[in-house]
Amino acid sequence: MPTVILDPGHGTDTYENGGGKGVKVGGKVYEEHDFNSDVALRIEKILKTHGVKVVFSQNPYSKDVSLTSRTNLAKRIIPNMFISIHANAGASSVEGICVFAWENATNSNRMADLVVKHMKADGIKTHGNGRHYSMLNSWTNLHITRELAKVNLPGVLIEHGFMTSKSDFENIFGKYSNSYRQKCAVADSKAILEYLGIKYKGEATTQQKPKEEKEVENAIIINSVNDYPAAELLAEKLGCSIYPSKNAYKKSQNKVKHIYVVGGNKDGVQADKVTLLAGPDRLTTYGEVKKAL
Repeated sequence: MPTVILDPGHGTDTYENGGGKGVKVGGKVYEEHDFNSDVALRIEKILKTHGVKVVFSQNPYSKDVSLTSRTNLAKRIIPNMFISIHANAGASSVEGICVFAWENATNSNRMADLVVKHMKADGIKTHGNGRHYSMLNSWTNLHITRELAKVNLPGVLIEHGFMTSKSDFENIFGKYSNSYRQKCAVADSKAILEYLGIKYKGEATTQQKPKEEKEVENAIIINSVNDYPAAELLAEKLGCSIYPSKNAYKKSQNKVKHIYVVGGNKDGVQADKVTLLAGPDRLTTYGEVKKAL
């Protein structure tokens, strides 16, 4: 099964004190990470229906995880592709999506070209031709693309428009945000699937009729990406799904009889039975999971 790491850029705490990654419009703060998380979860849904395993570099709608921890995760997992999801900022006159890949990284640049191809095909405006090459001694010297290239792991960073542009803002956060976010997720997913050699099954995979709530036996919730390796061991034993956060589980269509919370705490988690497997650090948490196997 191919594996893709989805990297929702930044975190819910990156607009502290009126600065950082987001914009303030009409006195209201709009966090970039909120957009990144939503698009990432939409991509996850599409990829999973096509048989692709998805790992998050950090939990959607959560505090910021360091860039080093994100790329270290990729070095451990060795995914088929790493997709870093962002929204841009700049002059108010600048708009459109653009994709970054490290210069001379053949697979990364092939993926970047596919993203631009599907963005344009779906009517999404690009910034220039939509392509930027990351390189040393340049403002494009991005940690994600650089560090992945060092170990020959394919990955791209996608800026889905400019939050600071009036027209792009309406797409990213405003009245068109739901349809725009879905268009971005579909275009990104089509590119990923084409790169993996998997045929895209069409809109039906993303616009299915609402399902009746389904009851399943087990599920796992993690509170930190650092606990994913331990959760994966348990998931293989139980044959169940891993949810990257409590919010992600709440958005699912499943009613679970027994929920295992790996790391963190079980506050707010409801099920017939809830089991907490956690310790003061990830090694202790890993040990608690091993005991439960």
